Amino acid sequence: MENHPGIDIHGPSGSAAVAAYGGVVTSVQPVTKDGGGVTVRTPAGFSYGFWDLGPNLTVTKGQQVTAGDILGYAAPNGDEKGTHIHFEIRSSDGQPVNPAMCMDQSSG
Repeated sequence: MENHPGIDIHGPSGSAAVAAYGGVVTSVQPVTKDGGGVTVRTPAGFSYGFWDLGPNLTVTKGQQVTAGDILGYAAPNGDEKGTHIHFEIRSSDGQPVNPAMCMDQSSG
């Protein structure tokens, strides 16, 4: 299995990928057999993205988003991991950041 930074969030097909932070959509990857992707750059300079999305992406490059906006939806892509959304965060210099460090762990 390929090692990649970030986390895979498992859920049913149609689960929404929502903007974690406000910012500007810097790329929208077309859907391939492995799914599509969306990257957002925040005003603080870091970026984050969702991959393994289905064909109904809801944003376009250059679009301003706010936290909670829907960016796309999970869809099965034949991956042995099952239906999931891949989530990554990158620092302003492009280095991976562990998403767990940015997630609210208080709800248990």
